[in-house]
Amino acid sequence: MSQPARPLKILVVSPEISVLHDVSWMLTAVGYQVFTSKDSGENAAWRQFGETDFIVYDGRSISNPTSATLAHRSDNPLYRIFLYDPATATDFAAWFAAGANDALRVPVSRGELLVRIRAGARMLEFENRMRSQSCQSPLTGMYSQRGLLRKLSKLTTAGKSVTLVHTLLTTGIDFFPGFCRADGESAARDLLAALAAAIPQTVGGNALAAYAGDGTFHIVLPGRKAAAARVVADQIAQAFAAAQAAREFGVQLTLTTAIIPWQVGVSPEELLQQGQETLAVAVLSGGDSAVEQNVFAKELADWQNEFTAGSPFANVIAQDLMEPFPAVLERDSANQAMLAALRRCQAPVWPFVDQEGRLIGVASPRATDEIAEWEPNSSGKPVLATPVTIAHNAAFPEIYEAFSTQGCLEMVVVAEHRPIGYLTCRGFTSLIEPINTATFSRAESAREDSRNLLVDSLINEFEQTSDSDQ
Repeated sequence: MSQPARPLKILVVSPEISVLHDVSWMLTAVGYQVFTSKDSGENAAWRQFGETDFIVYDGRSISNPTSATLAHRSDNPLYRIFLYDPATATDFAAWFAAGANDALRVPVSRGELLVRIRAGARMLEFENRMRSQSCQSPLTGMYSQRGLLRKLSKLTTAGKSVTLVHTLLTTGIDFFPGFCRADGESAARDLLAALAAAIPQTVGGNALAAYAGDGTFHIVLPGRKAAAARVVADQIAQAFAAAQAAREFGVQLTLTTAIIPWQVGVSPEELLQQGQETLAVAVLSGGDSAVEQNVFAKELADWQNEFTAGSPFANVIAQDLMEPFPAVLERDSANQAMLAALRRCQAPVWPFVDQEGRLIGVASPRATDEIAEWEPNSSGKPVLATPVTIAHNAAFPEIYEAFSTQGCLEMVVVAEHRPIGYLTCRGFTSLIEPINTATFSRAESAREDSRNLLVDSLINEFEQTSDSDQ
């Protein structure tokens, strides 16, 4: 499977700045992403944290290279090139035994450097293809998913039916992405290695285990029914907790496991897919548990039928769905602060009330821009319209019918004749549309005042904030 295109990353290590500059400037000029370090020690930061595809290592001062000389903690294929002085004796065999893939003389020939990098890129692609075809996972004792599928095909008859009782455990580490983000890839590798070691110690030699990525493992238990598999799942969870305590990982993570009996007629690919689907249900059931396939099937089916066949808002009322008014205006004492508040909240209608707070009409900001110029002692009065209103406790079908029959774009929600909020037709019909992190973001440039902090409601239609609202 092809990977997204990105620049190749190259790490150059040398105590001489002139060498770092000569190599890195040339590679950067032709589009490679280059990092450099003057530290060649065993505890150098780049050995732990330098994400790279190539290492160009200045080895002129090293007479006896070892595996630690070019060591780099990475799960990805690496191509290692060491630099040597042609005027002095160099033990090439020792360098290649230490892990080097190629050698370049100093001073570096720029053309030769580019050719060797290209040759290394081909080798890295070869290794990536080999890995994609491999049956073994980089985790010790684990199959790749491809390898597991090959093994499972041998447990079937004609690739379609199961001959013995087998059960699949699909187990995932709870909050694994967050752990990786907080503690880093190095800690994540140690955590995965701890679980990978705990699994074979618990399940025995006849089980088949594979790492599926993202902290998830598939474990097939030949000859075991679901009840026995649940016991194994609990044992794996206990062993994983013990391994974390022994290695002092800090906060102990838990496992969520799906238990799937391998039914007759289910292919190996379908079995693993069922494992992932059941694990997704188990994760939404609180995690830190083992959940058998279909244990929530009826509950989920009933919920889906209710959601699709009935109304997802059957139990809501208008007050639950409305956008509240931040302020209301008294008919005879409208003031600038209230007007500015209503304009900033993007309300499509402005409610006017009598002295007792009862709605007497609304004004539209689209048709009454001159309202922004009112003064508290102004004798001018806006022209009010009679709005379409709906009771605060009106049920969802009543709201739907009102929008359908009244032909209005917005309605004022009232409680005892007092306006408390509004609904718009667009907002009402978009309630089940998905939102994301950009739903409420703004595209225009930031203002140099507090208006930039106002988050507009895209759920309900709104007017642009006026420049006169300071």
